Amino acid sequence: CFVRFDMKKLEDALADCESAHGADPSEDSTYLTARLYRMLGRPSSALPLLEGAIGTPIESGRIYGLLAEIYQSNRRPDDAHRVRQQGQRKFPKDKGLMLPPMR
Repeated sequence: CFVRFDMKKLEDALADCESAHGADPSEDSTYLTARLYRMLGRPSSALPLLEGAIGTPIESGRIYGLLAEIYQSNRRPDDAHRVRQQGQRKFPKDKGLMLPPMR
């Protein structure tokens, strides 16, 4: 999964990541599978993976961050803000969860 991602073989990497995630869900498999869905123009497929990881042992700052980015790009700024705040409370040292300035 990671090797094919590094080789820019995104469709192949996605298939590998989906298999890996199905066999043994982890923070890495969740994040990279969701990221690939987003990169390949299927962000709605990433949402169940990311939302399902929240509140589980595999959640991480980057899971919260990617979920917030997808919400923001889907014109759901309130959800993006809420998720970033939740992530900041759990992972206060994660710079990727910094809240953008409010207007």
